[in-house]
Amino acid sequence: MGAAGSNDPVRTPYARLVRLVGDVRGLFLVAGVIAAAQSAVLAPLALIVKSVFDDAIPAKNTNAIVTSAILMLALFTTSALLGLLARRLAVKVVKTSVGRLRKELIAHMYELPRSWHDKQDARQLHATIVNDSERLDYLLTQLASSVVPAGLIVIALTVVGAVLNPLLFGVLAVVLPALALTARALGGRTRRLVRTWHDSLIGYSAETQTSLRALNLTTVGGAQAWELERRDRQIDEVTRRARALAESQAVYGTVQNVVIGVVGVVVLAIGGIAVTRDTLTLGELLSFYAIAALLLRYVAVVGPGISAAIVSLDALERLDELRLVAAPRPYSGSRQISFHGAVRFAKVSFSHGEERTLDGVDLTVAPGEHVALLGPNGSGKSTLVSLLLGLYRPATGAIHFDEVALDELDVPHLRRQIGVVLQDAVLLPGSIRDNIAYGRSDVTMTEIEAAARLATAAAFIADLPQGYDTEVGVEGELVSGGEAQRIAVARALLGSPALLVLDEPTTYLDDESVGSLLDAIAVLPSHPSVLTVTHDPHVSQRADRVVTLRDGRVIDSARSSASS
Repeated sequence: MGAAGSNDPVRTPYARLVRLVGDVRGLFLVAGVIAAAQSAVLAPLALIVKSVFDDAIPAKNTNAIVTSAILMLALFTTSALLGLLARRLAVKVVKTSVGRLRKELIAHMYELPRSWHDKQDARQLHATIVNDSERLDYLLTQLASSVVPAGLIVIALTVVGAVLNPLLFGVLAVVLPALALTARALGGRTRRLVRTWHDSLIGYSAETQTSLRALNLTTVGGAQAWELERRDRQIDEVTRRARALAESQAVYGTVQNVVIGVVGVVVLAIGGIAVTRDTLTLGELLSFYAIAALLLRYVAVVGPGISAAIVSLDALERLDELRLVAAPRPYSGSRQISFHGAVRFAKVSFSHGEERTLDGVDLTVAPGEHVALLGPNGSGKSTLVSLLLGLYRPATGAIHFDEVALDELDVPHLRRQIGVVLQDAVLLPGSIRDNIAYGRSDVTMTEIEAAARLATAAAFIADLPQGYDTEVGVEGELVSGGEAQRIAVARALLGSPALLVLDEPTTYLDDESVGSLLDAIAVLPSHPSVLTVTHDPHVSQRADRVVTLRDGRVIDSARSSASS
């Protein structure tokens, strides 16, 4: 998708729905045809009812009555089976389409650049993708499985009623617009309440996610009462809006039922008078009454269904706009190289907003060289690493890998040849094995164990009852900080990277573990280049060269004492 999505002219609700259905629209049309057949099956009911009351009952023809009853049961059963088949096909269309939309959204989130994500509220983004897609799924399922078939049946029964008795149908023709106007008036208010309720629900979802992540902070800070009071206010707001929505829906349903009841009474009264005056037979009245009852029953489904579907289009619009968000990627090159570990920054500058974080940086890392990057907080070290990994693009200057400009390179292919250990080791739910092998489906257990040994993680893993199958928990909560760090290092070493980027890799390690890790890195068989961001003197002393950053500039670059 990427930036190409921005040129997509589709903006109307109908066009959004057509695109959502996509390559299964043929299946949807088949479901529509079956639903139409379902409605056609019900059409003969009026004639059968008329025949029973005008002919069979006066003639006391029990065989005809039984035959008519069996025929009516057969028609109802056939209609029900056709309706079930149509619903199954329609549900399949909706579930397939919404599932594809979810896949496209997740894929698009990975395609959008880091600079776009920096400006988003991740909690709101999560709530929109999850809650809106679930809401869309539910409402479109109702639309496809109930509203559309009911609408087709309403059309068929309307035609039958108009042909059967124009006089009584005139009564319906007067009252049905009243139903439509009621639906429009009350439905509009309901839709507005749905939107406000949904917005408050998304906020509640986002805040709940934050509260759960900050549970320890809240507890140790003695802030439970403050946090509960804050959340109570938010829950009260969600409850208030949900109650208002439920009350509006109840009023809508009640008014609709009253109107439908009035229609039934008026039809019965006018029809009864016509029977007494011999302008209408009893069979004609009852047959029309049966058709009218079915018609109003299905109208009661269509009205709220259409209102709910219109609300669901609001969710579809948000999701579709998110899917079509366009933001240029920092790099779009396609050249693939076998990287050997040489990196060069040439007069690189970068700014976050108006703040200059790097200013004319020149830096080289030779193949196999270990460079330690020092500097106070805010000196630009993390920015330099982000630029190195292609997450952002320099404002000026260029970055080269093996003397090939990053502009020319296939960045995802290049990243596969770089091992990265972030300051806060990121572990995902799953086993230690899963986390070491993350993103590499083709690695063997032998390679995983070898990477763990090089990362000095093999010893503590061997002491665990389940070894490499030990679960790390959500965000690595079941392992210590040092263990998580070593798992992350093992993951970075998997695949023999040509360059290792280590951002404060020893934060959670003691001096002995630091020494063991640095010894292991120094004798790696692949002899990768290493760029280490650190405040630890033990690390910088073991590097070949120490580069110091301050205020976004290189102020010193010297051989370390260990190398000299």
